Amino acid sequence: MARLLDCRCLITTLGKSGSIGITNGDANRTPIFSSKVVDTIGAGDAYFAFTAPLALRGVPLDLVSFVGNAAGAIAVKIVGNRRPVEKGELLEFVAALLH
Repeated sequence: MARLLDCRCLITTLGKSGSIGITNGDANRTPIFSSKVVDTIGAGDAYFAFTAPLALRGVPLDLVSFVGNAAGAIAVKIVGNRRPVEKGELLEFVAALLH
């Protein structure tokens, strides 16, 4: 797909299987970080909202995917996509994952 679209970076979310990204022919697979899923509505939107600017700025794919999956993990706990994932809660979640 990346070759067909002639793009340098392609990421596909895989639901409960995490995400997979390809850049320069190298694949990167990232697991999910959610233990409890309440509602999947909006998880892909949250993923895209945080990863698109990072990818555009040339952030390494493994970090882009990590941040995206963290945003998705927060989003699946928000019923009905009632509110967006906030930067502060994402930073707290990432800090907890890395601790």
